[in-house]
Amino acid sequence: MATTSRVGRMLAARSASLAPGLRTAMMNASRGMDDVIALARGDPDHDTPSHIVAAGQRALEEGWTHYTPWMGLPDLRAEIARKLDRENRITADPDGEIAVTSGAQAALYLTMQLVVGPGDEVLIADPHYSAYDNAIELAGGSLVPVPTRGEDRFELQIEDLERFVTPRVKALVLVDPGNPSGSVLSAATVERVAEFARGHDLVVISDEVYEKLVYDGRVHTSIASLPGMRDRTVSVFSVSKSYAMTGWRIGYVVAPADFVARAAELHYVINICAPAPAQVAAIAALKGPVDHIAEMTASYVARRDYMIEAFERLGFPCVRPHGGFTVMVDIRSTGMNSVDFCLYLLRAAKVHVFPGAMYGASGEGYVRVSVLASQPRLEEAMRRIASALPPRV
Repeated sequence: MATTSRVGRMLAARSASLAPGLRTAMMNASRGMDDVIALARGDPDHDTPSHIVAAGQRALEEGWTHYTPWMGLPDLRAEIARKLDRENRITADPDGEIAVTSGAQAALYLTMQLVVGPGDEVLIADPHYSAYDNAIELAGGSLVPVPTRGEDRFELQIEDLERFVTPRVKALVLVDPGNPSGSVLSAATVERVAEFARGHDLVVISDEVYEKLVYDGRVHTSIASLPGMRDRTVSVFSVSKSYAMTGWRIGYVVAPADFVARAAELHYVINICAPAPAQVAAIAALKGPVDHIAEMTASYVARRDYMIEAFERLGFPCVRPHGGFTVMVDIRSTGMNSVDFCLYLLRAAKVHVFPGAMYGASGEGYVRVSVLASQPRLEEAMRRIASALPPRV
């Protein structure tokens, strides 16, 4: 019989949103199973480029094993400022408008703590990355999912934003490129989102973690670069996806100085500072060669195209992403919900994918399949799926 500890009985009410749920259940569903093909989590299968690893190793040998300034190493912030100016058309003061964090996840959490208060509402395109729910609820706010549709490639529509805005809405989260959908908004759409935010006097929290993983001729637009948006935007970036550095835990936040000053203080409360050797490695990432990004992107495109063709050959339509490394597969024809379909695939085919329902109501009827495995492994996954599928009417 399950028991509750004295500590458990005294947990603060706000911790209720952290009770393990569908996300934890699906992440742990394959635990203890052998020979599972993991096509669920978003951790690049490419290795961190060797020059970045070497920089991290040198940092350890040179004694970079102590605290750094809370906002991050000055040299890293200066390199970030140059990157922002060069690639994002964002001008930022490295001494006051950039803070390095322990991954983008920390940046997003502290942003919600600083922007969102009790009773505030936050708009976000649905389906959406599930960690936003917890971050917003822990700040006392409410997440307002704005539905997107597969037939629109899950791209945010301004008309839908207008339908869901209320006087209580304080902020809009813009995830571009999208997760889990891989949608990439056109420059014209980003401009319309900016106009919407200005018109309703909203803060924009711009999640640009997948900024470099864009293809098919699409171009990523940073909303903070648009007229009138720098002053009302908190932009969050990371080296995790672009440089295959998920385990190094380096992200950064770019925002007006009065926000960043408090963000640095809160980051101190949470982590003091990001890991020093990882910060040195991030400098090497931003300064060094970028050939690996083109190689990674080319591999993701080839794998995406293979997986879409293979699923559609089995009768499952796919939403073709223009960014990231996942594909949303339409499984509505099976008559199963997305959770049951994923668990069925895991049991019958030993292929682990995530249900669209894990990302919000608009994701139901789809499963999110990552392409983060070698081509032979993807082919084996599709053979297993084809053999395991039950007859459909």
